[in-house]
Amino acid sequence: MAGKLTWLKQIGLDIVKGVAAAITGGEKVIVNALTAPGTLTSDLKDIIAAVRDVEAISATLKSKTLTGPEKLAAAAPLVQQVVLNSEFMYGKKIADQALFNEAVQGFTQAAVDLANSLEAQPASPTT
Repeated sequence: MAGKLTWLKQIGLDIVKGVAAAITGGEKVIVNALTAPGTLTSDLKDIIAAVRDVEAISATLKSKTLTGPEKLAAAAPLVQQVVLNSEFMYGKKIADQALFNEAVQGFTQAAVDLANSLEAQPASPTT
């Protein structure tokens, strides 16, 4: 896969460019926290966004970009929070933390695989 620009890599680079443009343009960057249980659609979007955000952060590192396993480890806590805030988990307690952690890792890896399976799209022009 070396040299191939995947959707995930492209979106990460696009986010870095967009954030840089927003900062130099004096615009505020707003981050919305998850505060209520969501729907499956919003949860899936949030999981993909967590993976995308870690990819974007990795692209900004000057010393070195993160390896795949490092990005997975960085994204998993974000995905875990989405899962914990999901409608499915509302009012439930985790009985087996190790199994739960394994499932979160699986969701995270599945989101990476899904994003990487998509063709890269050109960035939208910023105004």
